[in-house]
Amino acid sequence: MATTPSPGGVSGKCNAQLKPKYLIVESVVLSRPQQAASPTRMHTKEKWQLSSDAKILTIKSDVDFPDFPADISAAVLGTTSGTVKDKRARP
Repeated sequence: MATTPSPGGVSGKCNAQLKPKYLIVESVVLSRPQQAASPTRMHTKEKWQLSSDAKILTIKSDVDFPDFPADISAAVLGTTSGTVKDKRARP
């Protein structure tokens, strides 16, 4: 995993794995929800898959928060994980 701070100074690590039919992008970012609070980790795992006709890109995203208590992490999970399908527009 490579460590790179964002332009805003947020530190994170990212790793990508190219598989025969899809791409896995996994990142761990440290964030500070409140100025006085300790930093917390946000773990994101995405699976990018292009349809066989190269017209639809599907991105499945799963997010979890390893430093939060399980009940809070589970409550936030419903609003941060999901699947997006993007149909390629014709030129």
